[in-house]
Amino acid sequence: MTNLVHPHHAAEAITRLTQAWEFLSGEQRAFVCLNGNTDALQFTEFSFFMPLNTLDTTRHGGVGVLMERADAETVAANMFAIPVLQLRAPDLQDSCSEVCNVLAACVAAQFSDESLVRVGIPKRANAAEYTAVADNSEARAVYQSRSDKTSLFVVLYDRLRDLPVESP
Repeated sequence: MTNLVHPHHAAEAITRLTQAWEFLSGEQRAFVCLNGNTDALQFTEFSFFMPLNTLDTTRHGGVGVLMERADAETVAANMFAIPVLQLRAPDLQDSCSEVCNVLAACVAAQFSDESLVRVGIPKRANAAEYTAVADNSEARAVYQSRSDKTSLFVVLYDRLRDLPVESP
């Protein structure tokens, strides 16, 4: 993958993502912009995507957030101020949707310099939907945050062709 994001914009996104994650999760974890190989991008239990389009509809793509269960539980417990053992599936769904909203906002401005960007609604992807999006997109920037146990990815991508699963 060729990183298509200017280093200055990547540095801004890293700062915003790091601050957003601390706000959402209560943990301090840094993000880095990965240049090169995207092999680490795999379907996770909490894979979300949010479609992005320019207002003139000349560019289509989105932001993917790939989150493992431990990170989803950390965020939900922090957001709802309840112990992890008391979390329910809807709590995880709601908190991860909000994570997608917030983290997508940190990188959406990189999507287009020429046009305003229209942001869609976050959607949790099943394995087939994840594969469809991954196979029909090109990563422009990949941001990763690692803890001792997990890796969290935020991917800004261009869509290569229309997919019904990504309707804004």
